[in-house]
This record gives sequence, C-alpha cells and structure tokens, in this order.
Amino acid sequence: MEVVNTTMIGTYYYPEQWPAEEWAKDFQKMRAMGMRHVHMAEFAWTHLEPRQGEFRFDWLDEAVALAEANDLDIILCTPTATPPVWVAQNYPEALMVRANGRRVTHGSRAQRCVNTPEFNHLAEAIATRLATRYGPHPRVIGWQLDNELGHYEAAPCYCPACEQAFRAYLGERYG
Repeated sequence: MEVVNTTMIGTYYYPEQWPAEEWAKDFQKMRAMGMRHVHMAEFAWTHLEPRQGEFRFDWLDEAVALAEANDLDIILCTPTATPPVWVAQNYPEALMVRANGRRVTHGSRAQRCVNTPEFNHLAEAIATRLATRYGPHPRVIGWQLDNELGHYEAAPCYCPACEQAFRAYLGERYG
C-alpha cells in the first residue's frame, strides 16, 4: 500500500513587496527549506489592477513560473481585503460606515463593505480575471477567498447596504 504525504508545508510570499531580482533566490530558499506550497497575491489588488480595468499580471506570471520551476504548488488569493485607492475614490459607497455615521477612509485593511453592490462587482471582476488566467495552471492547487469577512477592529458596518440587509434579515427571521 502506497502512503501519500498530505502534509501542507508552505509559506506566504508577497513578491510585489520585494525587488524582482530577489525572487529567484527566495523561491529557491523556500524549496531548500522543504516548503511544498506558496501562497501569493493576498494583498496585491493595487499591483494587479493599478487603475480600474487596467490589469497587470506580468509580475505574478513571473512569480508563478518561479514557483513552478522550484516544484512548489501554489495557493492564489482573491486580493479583496485591500482594495486599491481608486476603489475609494471612484466608489466611496463601497467603504464602511462607522456607528457615528462617518465613512472610513482608504488606507486601513478591510475598509471596504462586502455588502455593497459596488464592491461586489469590483471584487468579482478581479477574482474572475485571476481565476481565468491562473485557474487552469497545473501548479495552482487552491484558492484563498477572502477568509476574514469581518471588518477587524472596525466591525460592524452601518452603511445603507448593511442596514438594508439587516432589516431584510430581521423581516425574514421575525416577520
């Protein structure tokens, strides 16, 4: 009977935060240390779509190729926890509202409201682009969807979309 090792040993890596000339060495070190997986693109939305509708995958293509060359499986992420500044500038309604009625500003992690149609449309666009481009890649073995849907220390959100959703929930639950 063959024993299959299912241990997932890997690391988070943010290539967009490091000089590209360091990447090859970094991936080689990952493999030399016994890593089998690398997790990338979690906070990279601004690097993937610096302006709305302008997608830049060249740097991630290179990182994926380096992972493959070093026999590393890849878990890619939807980068929706950290939207680019253009989301806040063009779609302020996609930002959370605090209990005092003030909308948060760009610059904090998870400042977006996941219940607004505007944010969901933009998040779907970047996630679809990533899935279309990298989904068929044989080394991409999984996806991390934004796994922390709360708003960290700023929860909850009091925007009109959240208020409407909460009222609908109360109506369904209590009539």
